[in-house]
Amino acid sequence: MKFLYEGKTKKVYDAGDYYVLEFKDVFTAFDGKKVEEVKGKGEVNAKFTELLMKVLEEKGVPTHFVKRDGNKLYVKKAKPLPLEFIVRNYAYGSLLKRLPILEKGQELKRPVYEIHYKSDELHDPLLATDDPIAAGLLSEEQAEEIRNLTMRVNDILKEVFNEAGYKLIDFKVEYGITPEGKIILIDELSPDSFRAHKGEEIYDKDLFRKGASGEETLKRYLKLLEDLERVVA
Repeated sequence: MKFLYEGKTKKVYDAGDYYVLEFKDVFTAFDGKKVEEVKGKGEVNAKFTELLMKVLEEKGVPTHFVKRDGNKLYVKKAKPLPLEFIVRNYAYGSLLKRLPILEKGQELKRPVYEIHYKSDELHDPLLATDDPIAAGLLSEEQAEEIRNLTMRVNDILKEVFNEAGYKLIDFKVEYGITPEGKIILIDELSPDSFRAHKGEEIYDKDLFRKGASGEETLKRYLKLLEDLERVVA
């Protein structure tokens, strides 16, 4: 395999027909300012991604997932878009700063769909709906397709999480373009990229952000994974 690049939580390789995502045993927060290594964390995130992408594929959402081998995912090749897409179901995080009339944890009357430009230096700024089209990053047809896919992902994941007894607070997804020009879901689906609550308890990376150790946080990840596997099986 040819090494391509390394991010905060993954290494990426070219394996010929596929890319390989190697998930690292590390928690990071605050743009990499807080870091802690925890054995087994990479494989847990790979398992989350495998589980949820399989569910989405079964429901008609195209993803890059091919197979998992421990903490490695073999995925279809696609050119990543420099954009992140977020859906918010409850008032939490940065949405409270933008809409201070909301109460923390309040269920929204309809999900909020956001587009962000991927840039650690700029802290992933929020874009207006037409910005990616005006900048030539997406065609109007691609923008509409991605919005529809993302809202479909939300519907599917909300149902799975609800059945397991959790609230899907919000999540981030990314997309890529295959050599054939098809838009597919890429990257990962894990508690690093979504928020999940059960009552007042947090089962995502916010726990680590709020001061819990990596080991404590991983225990919550494992409990959530176990509950989701039970529902999906």
